[in-house]
Amino acid sequence: MSTFASAESWSAKRYARLKKKRRLKKAFESIVAMETSSEVERLGMPVDSIDMEAVETALKRKMLEKGARALEQNLNADKSDYACPSLPCGCGGGEGAGLGLEL
Repeated sequence: MSTFASAESWSAKRYARLKKKRRLKKAFESIVAMETSSEVERLGMPVDSIDMEAVETALKRKMLEKGARALEQNLNADKSDYACPSLPCGCGGGEGAGLGLEL
């Protein structure tokens, strides 16, 4: 009898977990729907005719722009490859003098 009671208890706990999971999933889906509609409105697209592929493409383009800008700023902040300004030639000429170059 205890085996049956424990199986029943396990089944009830499992059912409660599944029920909670479904509730959370529905809540998450509604939050995503609200956020998606607000972002679509912000992009200037009509909410009733949402083209998810277009939304995905627009978001991807924006994220790539932001990532490229962040990478550019990071690379430009690194000045370790800068040695010094160019030095004039010892013969009194400008840059490239003494190298056999005709300027």
